[in-house]
Amino acid sequence: MEFPWQYNFPPFFTLQPNEDTKRKQLDAWCDLVLDYCKFKRIFQFDANEMQNSELFSNKKIDRKCSLDLINVIIDELINKNRAEWQLSGVDKHAKRTSKCFIYWYALDEWARIIYDYVTKNGLQNTVCTIYELVDSDDVKKELFYRLDHQVFLKSIKLLENSRKAELIHLNDNDEPGIKFF
Repeated sequence: MEFPWQYNFPPFFTLQPNEDTKRKQLDAWCDLVLDYCKFKRIFQFDANEMQNSELFSNKKIDRKCSLDLINVIIDELINKNRAEWQLSGVDKHAKRTSKCFIYWYALDEWARIIYDYVTKNGLQNTVCTIYELVDSDDVKKELFYRLDHQVFLKSIKLLENSRKAELIHLNDNDEPGIKFF
């Protein structure tokens, strides 16, 4: 993957105080994070661990993003529906972790891509497994091949909400099947 010109510009790694400059900087960072994750097929990461990765640390110019800047970038991606912080705990006791989902395609785009495949292949009124739709040889050429299962299920939930799919749980231990309409 080729990094954009900003990646070799030291101020890129420091949150800029001027609002116009900051807007351009965050837009560039969002594009870079999405492109990098798509290229590397990263669907989730821990911000603390990624701080030292080549994405956020440019050894050539001896610059790396602060954790605060990484969090601002992720929050910006969330505002664009392209990321989501992972939570630990339940309901009002849920707390944000340092881990996040990265959606190089927004969840509604993933849902559309999956449903287009289902329609094209006549899989309506058929129960499919997650393996069949994500990991099997039949889908090797599809964009969603080897899609993170949690991201896949979030996309299926959107299809379920629009009555285009239903998750079928046989028991608590098995992955659900998916019936498409």
